[in-house]
Amino acid sequence: MSWQSFCATCGEWPVAFTTVKFCFGCWPGGSAVPPPCLECGSTTDYFTNGLCGRCHRMGHVTIDTCPDCFAWGASKHRAWRCTACNGWREKRKLGVCSCCSREVPINIYGACRLCTKQRTRVLATKPPLPLPDLIAANRNRQQLWFADMGKAASARRPKSPPPPVAVGTLARFPVTHLQLPLFRFERDLSVARRVGHLDPRDANLALLLDQHVDEFGRAHG
Repeated sequence: MSWQSFCATCGEWPVAFTTVKFCFGCWPGGSAVPPPCLECGSTTDYFTNGLCGRCHRMGHVTIDTCPDCFAWGASKHRAWRCTACNGWREKRKLGVCSCCSREVPINIYGACRLCTKQRTRVLATKPPLPLPDLIAANRNRQQLWFADMGKAASARRPKSPPPPVAVGTLARFPVTHLQLPLFRFERDLSVARRVGHLDPRDANLALLLDQHVDEFGRAHG
């Protein structure tokens, strides 16, 4: 029996443990209270095998809010924290933030990452002098964001390939011979709008023509 086994009675919830066929709500003899999660101690959202939906590797909770900066999109694969906060934790010790009073990793100025980022954001707007300190920058509001959407995430994206470069010139074009048409068809440009254009048969010639048109446009306006 695997975690994918559902309760034999209701068929809606996973079994309480892989050794039984019932969930705690349909426990023989009456409904039973699920035990706290063995991983985080949560008394709600029990999943199966002693773990809640957040801690079980196949649980239904896949993303949540980062507990350090409240960014939405953190996953269980990084201990429910965003990449930036995990990096912040590696270099800073746990303490009480002098601004928000939360017990989180703080920098040498006694501030957590969220409060520090908020002050940086306020300073980026070039406020009038005197510049707001940490408390003033966080007094009215704090800007939240989505997890892992900063520079670190964008730096991992593969770079776009360089544009192709045409080889040679149009000196050998147009050719002296003429290809006679085997069939004659009326041009219907609406077909291209529906199905798109095919790739040019001679990609290098197409690049040379594009280059020639661009140069002609720059020269003649």
